[in-house]
Amino acid sequence: HPSPDLLGDGQHHPSPDLLGDGQHHPSPDLLGDGQHHPSPDLLGDGRPHPASPYDLADVSGPLADNIPGTNIRLDPGDIPPRQSHVVIDQEGKQVTVIPEVTIYGQPQSTGAGASFASPDDAARAALAEIDTKSVDDNVEYAGNIYQNKDGSYSFSGPVTLGSNSESDPRHSPIPAGATRVATYHSHAGGFHPSDEFFSGTDKWKAIGAKNSSYLVTPMGQLLKYTPPDLLPSSQQQAYPGGLVTRVD
Repeated sequence: HPSPDLLGDGQHHPSPDLLGDGQHHPSPDLLGDGQHHPSPDLLGDGRPHPASPYDLADVSGPLADNIPGTNIRLDPGDIPPRQSHVVIDQEGKQVTVIPEVTIYGQPQSTGAGASFASPDDAARAALAEIDTKSVDDNVEYAGNIYQNKDGSYSFSGPVTLGSNSESDPRHSPIPAGATRVATYHSHAGGFHPSDEFFSGTDKWKAIGAKNSSYLVTPMGQLLKYTPPDLLPSSQQQAYPGGLVTRVD
């Protein structure tokens, strides 16, 4: 019910008379009941409703309802996002809260085809190249990490399908004689809580290709997913779904 018909009754209810009763009901008493209902509880129902991309959050638990930010659920082998914190709600469940962030621009690198000492080093350079651009354009970018004949590692140039929900590194060729060892991609600039993690599809692709996968998230995390078959035998039982680690 946007202004001026905030109540949806066909009447004009602009601020400060939000209830249309001739009384003054500005923020923080948006409901006119004498109670304090500022942001993020704009609806006065005890749940956070901020004007934020994190309003899409899956928030659960009485205590979690009053925590500004986003509650996320972690799978075994996942790691919590940077700048997040964990609290315990009244039901005894862990709640991981992601704060709101501001993303600033940064210079782009031009290292495609350059030699690096390890796949992680090549991935850091590749992800740095697409980090800001992916958020600004709100599309995913992807490419490959490959091993050269001399044993060094490089990354192929990033490509995009123009989509904010999928990408395909197969459209980014590697040189003849090189061996692909991993892929890399970004999550677009929608700033949904799930963007801070590898999706199930991301992991499925890596398992099927028998390659590791690198990811840069909208919050700037650099993550690596290792499929279970590529883990040391000592870790395969502990992480049957694979393992996520940081490379930033």
